[in-house]
Amino acid sequence: MRVRARLLPQLMLAALLLPIAHVANAGDSFPGGKPEQRILETQQKVDSLFEKGDYGRAYFIYRNELAPLGDKFAQYMVGYMTLTGKGVEQDIVAASAWYRLAAERGEANFTRVRDELWRHFNDKQRLQSDQEYMNLRIRYSDAMIVAGLIENDLAELERNAAEGVRTQNPGGSTALELAQGDADTVRIRESLATRLDYLDSALDSGQLMTDTEVSRIRDLQKRAEKLLR
Repeated sequence: MRVRARLLPQLMLAALLLPIAHVANAGDSFPGGKPEQRILETQQKVDSLFEKGDYGRAYFIYRNELAPLGDKFAQYMVGYMTLTGKGVEQDIVAASAWYRLAAERGEANFTRVRDELWRHFNDKQRLQSDQEYMNLRIRYSDAMIVAGLIENDLAELERNAAEGVRTQNPGGSTALELAQGDADTVRIRESLATRLDYLDSALDSGQLMTDTEVSRIRDLQKRAEKLLR
């Protein structure tokens, strides 16, 4: 969807509020994993590609490699490039949805850009943005990213429990109880508890969520409760 020419300078100004360099994601409470060296190198590489004007490759990496990890700057950049037509067809509604996703942790620069673009929309565009945003949330929202991490935590605990079954079982202890003292298991349980609390808070916050997100979170809560009881 093309924006009216007279609005384009204003919208581009809003999009250019942030410097082209990776910034720390806001939201220290977000219980994601620590970035691996490979991810940090990818961030540096894609920022360099963008600065050199290699927009097609930069867009692909922001969109397909970093945005799915919950990298909020990458999600912002997908929105920026979609708004300005760099490396992808220009679409201000899709750009708005990506800006909304980037701003979900409340980082001030991202929310300012999101709100500035939203201010120029009519009712039809806002409805379209809502639909686009909900479609993005199913794959890229923080809730879905944390849900994926929880699934990894649960799988590790289940593997540890299975290993315990193959060991001696003194006093009739359960496999999970035998693994309680293992440092790796303790770390996983602590991480799992933090991430489950995060999803509980997300559900209670009243934030906009898709039915897919809510259903997946509920299923994970039941699975975790069964494993840890």
